[in-house]
Order: sequence, then C-alpha cells, then structure tokens
Amino acid sequence: MSELTDPLKGLSGDALIAELNRRKHDKVMIYNPTDEDFELIHDSYKHIIPNKNKDVGYGKGRRVVDRYLGMHYLKKMTDMILMREVDQKVEEENKRREKAGQQPLTPWQEQPVFEQRVNRFNDEDARFELAKKLFLGVTEYFGRDGVKQRVGNEKRDPVVNKEMEMMASLEREIELEEYNVSSSQPIQTPDVQQAKNEAVMEIAKNE
Repeated sequence: MSELTDPLKGLSGDALIAELNRRKHDKVMIYNPTDEDFELIHDSYKHIIPNKNKDVGYGKGRRVVDRYLGMHYLKKMTDMILMREVDQKVEEENKRREKAGQQPLTPWQEQPVFEQRVNRFNDEDARFELAKKLFLGVTEYFGRDGVKQRVGNEKRDPVVNKEMEMMASLEREIELEEYNVSSSQPIQTPDVQQAKNEAVMEIAKNE
C-alpha cells in the first residue's frame, strides 16, 4: 500500500484534540458501488447511502455526509465487500469440487479453514484500494473561519484510526459541480431536530 500521510503530523495535546473535533464535521462525498442501498447506523440514527444506480442529488451512488460518518461507512462497506468476496470464493470452490466429483466444503470444518485462507480482511493494500473507490473527497471544510477560545478541558483521549489515515492520504477538495449536481434534483437537507438532539447528547457526555 502507498505510505499513508499522517493527517495530524506535529499536533499533540489540546491542538490535536481541537483538530480531531473540527475535522469530524467536514463534509465528505462517499460512493456506494453496489446494487443495493447501504444502511449506515450510527448512534441509533439511520443514514441511507444510495446504490450505484440511484441519484439523491449528488450523482448516482453518491452522498455527502459528515466526515465521522464517512469513516464509519468506509469500514462497514469495506468489510461487507470483502465478506462478499469470500462468499463468492466459497461458491466457486464448491462448483469446482462438484465438477471434479468431490463433496462440497463441510460448513463446520473445511469451510472456515478455506475462508480464513482466502479472506483479505487484514490486507491493508486491499482495504486501501477499496477506499479509493468509496471516498471521493471533501466538499466542505468545517470551522476554517477560525476558532473561538475554548472554555474548559476536553477529557477524552484523541483517536486516529486507519479509516481516518486512509481518507487523509486520499484527500482532495471537490466541488459538487464535478458530479453534475442539478439544482432541480432533491438535495437532502439536515434534520434540524436530529441535530438538536445530538447536540444535547454531546453536551450531556461532556458534563
């Protein structure tokens, strides 16, 4: 895999926490390459990523979400695609065996061993190649107009995960016009009440 760019190089302490909190609200465009809508559940809220043939205002299979949702999507969709790849290889192996006059893989003995051998869940190159297809870029950077002085201390430890690193290494700013977004198409607007509820929950966590 290409060496990942450190998205937070040189930052530590309060500066690191502030940048992590800022960037999770960036708007990013993600892509669903499958024939089915993808249901992303986070904090009990449902987010539908349209299938590759459906356009909800950003182009077929595309949707703009907050970066933190994009990171969850990147992991969930990658896991699903790699799992389907394993299922396909199992099916192909059973067909090969049938053609050769052999018994199919036994579900509780041979199949798990076969799946362990052919799966690419821990293959960083495979995950990175999928990330290139699933993450299209940043449409809007949050909080770039400046930061008001903070009051109080953030207690939670900062976390930088693989999905964040992959997004950073692939990052580019994009204009919605690149995807021929029509003003006549229905653009999904934020749920104001949901935003209020999330804000209340966030405040409660920090008290």
